[in-house]
Amino acid sequence: MTDTKKYNGDNRSPEKEILEHFPEHDRELVKSIWQKSQEAVSSQEEVDSDEIDEALSKVHRRLQFEEESAEDMRNNGTGSMDWKWLMAAASLLIILGAGYLFIPKSIEVPYGETASIELPDGSMVELNSGSELSYSRLFSLLGREVELNGEAFFEVQKGSLPFEVRANNSVVRVTGTRFNVRSWQEDPGSETEVTVTEGSVLFYSESQEDRSVAIQPGEMSRWTDGLPAPTSPDSAALERALAWRSQSFVFSKKPLQIILREMERRFDITITLEAESYNSEKVTIHYVNPEDVEVMLKDICRVKGLRYSASADGYRIYK
Repeated sequence: MTDTKKYNGDNRSPEKEILEHFPEHDRELVKSIWQKSQEAVSSQEEVDSDEIDEALSKVHRRLQFEEESAEDMRNNGTGSMDWKWLMAAASLLIILGAGYLFIPKSIEVPYGETASIELPDGSMVELNSGSELSYSRLFSLLGREVELNGEAFFEVQKGSLPFEVRANNSVVRVTGTRFNVRSWQEDPGSETEVTVTEGSVLFYSESQEDRSVAIQPGEMSRWTDGLPAPTSPDSAALERALAWRSQSFVFSKKPLQIILREMERRFDITITLEAESYNSEKVTIHYVNPEDVEVMLKDICRVKGLRYSASADGYRIYK
């Protein structure tokens, strides 16, 4: 992505971030381990990034096991998480990865394709064509936060840490639920639309967390850059909001420029709207698993009194 943000959401140093995840009485020891680890970095041999990712994956799995075990112990009143193991793991990863671990991991879905990924905590994400998702390689260690430009459906695993989706200056916060986020930076106002199918989420502007709205199953809310708060939750048309997951193409009263941009991503083509005065013309469209973009263009042009023709890299639409 062109603008990569820190995943901890503020200006705290990585050292302080990790220290805050340990009991206060252990922090001096952890700090000492951190400093010794940093000293070791300058003299070590270079380690392959794949090896670092594999080591990090093992830490994530162990953390998940420790968290589940700690929950069982809390329920039984028999103990708490193995903090000594966590200190050793954090130290090892710092030695292995150094700055590499603080470079976000990014996924970019090509036009004409969709993708499904599993995050380190077991949460699943379906990404629409052209979408971009990034997250810290220390995901689950320092928090559960992803950054999205595009559209994605999330199935979030429950956990002690909240799960946050940051999308074009808006935030969706949950602990475990299923929801859809549509947020394209290039859309007018960089509008973010959140639709919930299971559980509930908090939705707010990055700069106005105190103006959050709670969205329940079957509801949706929108936020546009510049507004102090998202819209009040309203009944959601789930068939429309989730149509992309079944390869359908459904929009209701959306500006023509948004519809055409979605078609470009879906079919991996370029569509040039030469009649610019039609950019904001509202269009309602419903296709079940469309395969021929020309049929869609023909219908749109017929309804709006426009014409189209093939170009070198796609199509042009004109009056």
